[in-house]
Amino acid sequence: MSKARNYKSKDIKKLFALSGNKCNEPTCENSMISSDGENVLGEICHISAASEGGARYDPKMTDDQRRSYDNLILLCPEHHTMIDDKDTSHKYPSTLLIQWKEDHLTRLSDYAVKFSDKLVETACHSEFEKPVNIKGDDNMVIQGDNNSVTKIKRQINLGDHSTYIEKN
Repeated sequence: MSKARNYKSKDIKKLFALSGNKCNEPTCENSMISSDGENVLGEICHISAASEGGARYDPKMTDDQRRSYDNLILLCPEHHTMIDDKDTSHKYPSTLLIQWKEDHLTRLSDYAVKFSDKLVETACHSEFEKPVNIKGDDNMVIQGDNNSVTKIKRQINLGDHSTYIEKN
């Protein structure tokens, strides 16, 4: 596997956490996780290609830059195919994909909920078999619609979530 495709787990978590369970293409409403919660539907896509010959390849980038959160966008399979297809990729320059990503985060800011970094780390590594009770002051923002946030709270069994979660 190319180092540019060897994603850091924190970047994958961040992509999915900030997706709001939606494709980053502005008009798309496709979910990134199936409605039953059993299947990952979203695809991690490179804004600038991981390898030479790929769509939007930038030879000035290092492999670490190519695999970083800043160069990744989460899309549904349809839009991933569209942006990377050799016949249509010219319609999707890096600047456009970056704009999609930024606009997507802005649209979801109404649903921002703060969780401690420790809580997020535990949730991402947990099989949700045991209750998790974590308090902390270091907060990060997780974007998501109300259903996603409710599902996360329920799965990790936070109990009285007002102790752990602050709405913006």
